[in-house]
Amino acid sequence: MMDPATFANVRLQGGFVITEIQFTHEPMVDALAREAVAQTKIVGRDFRLLIRAGLSAAELSITLLSRNS
Repeated sequence: MMDPATFANVRLQGGFVITEIQFTHEPMVDALAREAVAQTKIVGRDFRLLIRAGLSAAELSITLLSRNS
C-alpha cells in the first residue's frame, strides 16, 4: 500500500506544496451534496488534503496522484 506521508511537502507546479494530509472517518460531500472521497483546501501556496479513511489502495492512489499531476 502507498504511504501517503511520501506526498507531504511535495512541491507542485506553480510553487504550491502539499503541507498536510489528514484522514477522516466522517462522511464528506461536495458543494452539490454528492459523496466525496477527498477535499483540497488551498491556503496561500499550501495544499491541505482531507481524505476519507478506509479507501482501497487504488482509490487512495487516484486521490493522491490526481492532485500531483
